Amino acid sequence: MDRNPYIGKVLLLLLATAAPLYATTHVTEDLFQKAMLKESVERNPEAAIHLYQQVLDQAEDNPALIGEVRFRIGICFEKIGKPQQAEGLYREILSESSGVSSNVLQQARNNLGRLQVEHPEVFGSSMTVRDLWRHRYSPTRLSLLIGPSLLMSNNGTPATGLSTGLRFRVSASSRPAAWFLEARVVIPLTHSEVADQARGFDSQGTDNASLKFRYQTSLGLVNELPHGNQRTAIPEMGAGVELTSAKISYTNNSSSGDLTQRTWSPYLETGVHLFPDRIVSVLFQARYVVAPYPKSVDIQTPPHSQTFNFPSSQWAIGATLQIKIGRFIREPRP
Repeated sequence: MDRNPYIGKVLLLLLATAAPLYATTHVTEDLFQKAMLKESVERNPEAAIHLYQQVLDQAEDNPALIGEVRFRIGICFEKIGKPQQAEGLYREILSESSGVSSNVLQQARNNLGRLQVEHPEVFGSSMTVRDLWRHRYSPTRLSLLIGPSLLMSNNGTPATGLSTGLRFRVSASSRPAAWFLEARVVIPLTHSEVADQARGFDSQGTDNASLKFRYQTSLGLVNELPHGNQRTAIPEMGAGVELTSAKISYTNNSSSGDLTQRTWSPYLETGVHLFPDRIVSVLFQARYVVAPYPKSVDIQTPPHSQTFNFPSSQWAIGATLQIKIGRFIREPRP
């Protein structure tokens, strides 16, 4: 049985269905181009609005075109001094944003904010910039560190200090285990005397000395230990060098004086970082410093060198706030 007549009928039916659609699309595009010509070249916004309205009547299934045409009509209303009508169209674009291009949505938000500024007597408080924009805090790789520290050493008394510093993320943000470059300064808060010693220097004389720490500065690397996708608490380890400035006050039978000495020492550090993804997080850290204080002191009168039993190591335990440094970015509300 010959099926060719049936195939021909199906093709004719498809062509008959597609022809009106093609014709409608073609007419809509022509109308849109004519409206653009009226608006931009002939500078006739009233006539352009009339043509744009005809495009809207024929573009029911094209949300991208509808959004663009509404935006152009809004521009035309602004040109003829009707900001309220323009405002209504911009709001329609934002409320029916599905399928509308991001560029048109962005321009509609911008124009709404501009209308509020240019025509406060028309819109009053019914429309605010806050309705259209939001400010988001965008942190950088740099963080501020601040918190109390307790300094404990062998053969000495505990001292309290304030620890401040900066932490810079060296590794890329996409890496799960981060490396940080950390710089800190610790200054005494109240009690800074670490030790008080008395040592004889001859058969009749005795040297008395007190040790106070003035400040400590450090520079080191900190690494987050492997933790998977853990976001609540991340263990850390670090190492670096620390400079300790100490003041030694001495007295003996014939003289007294003050000496300031600075000592470089290595340190090891361990801790845990709580809520690391937040703008403000908490660090609990313990640092071990090797030989932070001098042992021998050169005394002027009588001239001699004295060795004291000052602390040979130090533990620093502290709780630190980490505040990510950044800036506020103005962006459209979703």
